Amino acid sequence: MTKEIFRLLFIAALLTIILPCMADALTIKTTQRIVILDPGHGGKDTGITSATGILEKQIVLKLAQMTAELLNDRYHTLLSRTTDTSLSATDRTAFANRNKADLFLSLHLHTQKNRSFFFYFGTPDPTPVNNSTEWKTQGLVHQHKSKQAAALFAKIFQNLYEETSHQSGPAPVIPLEGLQMPAILTEPFAISDIPGTAIEQQNFLTPYAQLLARCIETYFENKF
Repeated sequence: MTKEIFRLLFIAALLTIILPCMADALTIKTTQRIVILDPGHGGKDTGITSATGILEKQIVLKLAQMTAELLNDRYHTLLSRTTDTSLSATDRTAFANRNKADLFLSLHLHTQKNRSFFFYFGTPDPTPVNNSTEWKTQGLVHQHKSKQAAALFAKIFQNLYEETSHQSGPAPVIPLEGLQMPAILTEPFAISDIPGTAIEQQNFLTPYAQLLARCIETYFENKF
């Protein structure tokens, strides 16, 4: 009988140590911010192509993967696609909404040298935003925070790349339709800037991945 009491007391003592630790671990896991990185295009949709044959879909996927690696120790980072697969805009939106993302970042490229763009969802429709806003314009509900995010990203890029023009503004861009969280679409550099070899591309993309990770972290630190 005495041995049984000691055994029960020992188990109870262990539980007082283990359960709080388990609770802390669960809290850390469930309170992480959820970031969706959305590499544009994919599959038959190659996006734009450089004069040397570099495909936009491949570069934005690499950039998203590199950015995610830098964020994974602090945020729950998900990619809308991890391979060269085709996704519709609706698929991407549903993925982000289903995972209840705190921030959505769509990655694309452009063809203009020495410029970067950061768009948030906006439409020419002057109808006030309300709870009955139709699905396609759900992004208007979070337009204010999206606008702040786009401006913040542009400012951080400007501080590092002073010789480049960095612009933020509204646009009725399809990849941001229907999203139920702050969201922006970024085109951080021109496809013609990308070097040809895999090693050169890695070296070129690394500072951009670091900068995007810094932008996302700063966005959450500012608690928009």
